[in-house]
Amino acid sequence: MQQRDILGLGIMLALLAGLGLFFAYAPKTSTNQNTFLPVEITGSSVTVGTQAGEQALRVSAEIVQPGFVTVHQALGQAPGPVVGQSPLLSVGRHLNLVVTTTELLLPGSQYFVLLFVDDGDGIYQAGVDLPVMSDGQVIKQTFSL
Repeated sequence: MQQRDILGLGIMLALLAGLGLFFAYAPKTSTNQNTFLPVEITGSSVTVGTQAGEQALRVSAEIVQPGFVTVHQALGQAPGPVVGQSPLLSVGRHLNLVVTTTELLLPGSQYFVLLFVDDGDGIYQAGVDLPVMSDGQVIKQTFSL
């Protein structure tokens, strides 16, 4: 073999060894991520009312477990980042509840309102407090300004 062939073979072996080490020691990702798995709670509902200012929205909600109403920007046809949330709501009917948003609600933009059940700490935390569903459907309503 010529010296260039030996050098090329050495480089290829080093690359293969590096690739093998990468896959052997790369962090493993979990395939069992249950973040945002909705919780079935029959009897809850949410209805969007009117805009109560550039950064506020009126909603009505009926909940059977303590939780929150959240406002999300739309990402296509799905809820995206949270842009507003209610304080912790007790069990019952909440009419004309004003939910303040962290951003201006823009005309022509689409938003989602969802219900989340509290995990018991009284503080809304995305990924900890879970969306509510009833009869297999997430309780949500879309709206545009």
